[in-house]
Amino acid sequence: MTGRTYDLDAWLETYKDAFTSFTRAQQDGFNALERFARFHYAVAVLEAGPAQAKATLSPRAADGTQAANRATGAKKAA
Repeated sequence: MTGRTYDLDAWLETYKDAFTSFTRAQQDGFNALERFARFHYAVAVLEAGPAQAKATLSPRAADGTQAANRATGAKKAA
């Protein structure tokens, strides 16, 4: 056998240098995706609140419910 000595630290340093830029780009991409998802979630929550209130308080909500009950033959609870 030959007496080869491998410098593990030098190999790991080369590996780290090669993949540092890729890892950083990937991390930045994930952060951007997270910001995008959080923004869209916040917009959905802000739009859902007023839409739910409008649907609940509008007089047409009761009319639509009654029409659906008549169409399906559902009976009123006494």
